[in-house]
Amino acid sequence: MVVLLLVAYVYYCSLCGWVIAQVVWGDRWWWLFLLNSFAVYLFLPLPGVVVVALLSRRPELWAASLLAVTLALYRYGRLFLPKKRQAEAGERKLTIMTYNLLGHNL
Repeated sequence: MVVLLLVAYVYYCSLCGWVIAQVVWGDRWWWLFLLNSFAVYLFLPLPGVVVVALLSRRPELWAASLLAVTLALYRYGRLFLPKKRQAEAGERKLTIMTYNLLGHNL
């Protein structure tokens, strides 16, 4: 159980460090851009670590779990919501065509 607790602490500290680095520096360096590009995979171990936190009965791990789940839902939760409804058969449709052209591309 000690090893699992250590893994949970390291995971939550790493996730916190990534969030701080993303907020402060964004995509400034190549390695941070690469980490941000695959950020969705940082949340894959979250369910297992949440189970470890709940079984350990440690309040600091519960708080870290709550923050991590909140962050995951904030960033990727809308991907799991239902799509907007489609237009009904009797409704009018709006069609828009644009002609985008940069001035220096001529």
